[in-house]
Amino acid sequence: MKRIKQLLTNYFEWLRNTKQYNANTRMYANDANKKVSYIRKSIFRSPFFFVHVQGESAWPTLVPGTLYLATNVVSPKIGDFIVFRNPMNIQEVFVKRVSSICDNCYHVESLVSWGSSSRDFGLVGHELILGKLLC
Repeated sequence: MKRIKQLLTNYFEWLRNTKQYNANTRMYANDANKKVSYIRKSIFRSPFFFVHVQGESAWPTLVPGTLYLATNVVSPKIGDFIVFRNPMNIQEVFVKRVSSICDNCYHVESLVSWGSSSRDFGLVGHELILGKLLC
């Protein structure tokens, strides 16, 4: 955790110094189906990016309308929230919690009973994962 904090500090210092940060480095997801309303493809080249979650499928852990920091530097573990492309429609981006890992595939779930999960769209392959939330 100390290493992540140091990486974040260095990264934000670099952003401040180079004035690279702007509103376009955010990703917005609609939680009902986790459809992306805006996404800038180049943000995933950066080790850190922001995710703005809307909806209630991860309530109370993820609060709707809140901006969360995510990274693609650290591998997800069971219990982590990951940002990934929908296996059934790669134009959609979801934010879900990892419930199990098997053979480099992730089973994900919502925290509420009405939310979608891997039962609806299948296992999430490692290649579909954009990053994990640092919350």
